[in-house]
Amino acid sequence: MDKNEIDSKIHKQLKVYVTASGLSNSELARRCGVDRATVGRWLKSGNISRNNLVNLCSVLGISEGIFFKSIELPDSDTPYFTEKKKIVITKIKLLHENDSTLLDIVDKLLS
Repeated sequence: MDKNEIDSKIHKQLKVYVTASGLSNSELARRCGVDRATVGRWLKSGNISRNNLVNLCSVLGISEGIFFKSIELPDSDTPYFTEKKKIVITKIKLLHENDSTLLDIVDKLLS
């Protein structure tokens, strides 16, 4: 995987996780300690420093490992997921365990 491909995957994953969080750019900026324009640049360009990415992951409640694992190229046994499926999966991952009623509903819908 070349640098452009990695940058593109990071950019897409930023959008997926931020969209799934349901937080506004202003709220993300406040929680990350940056201005709203900075968050906008991250989402527009995918260009984010390591420190800001670590901070953003913390705000979103995910580890860096999970973030980077999600941008690996799929192998031949990995199903292809559309952006919509990725967003739904990410939203489910971000649910808290104490949201058991919601998890039960999602489980029933998918059964």
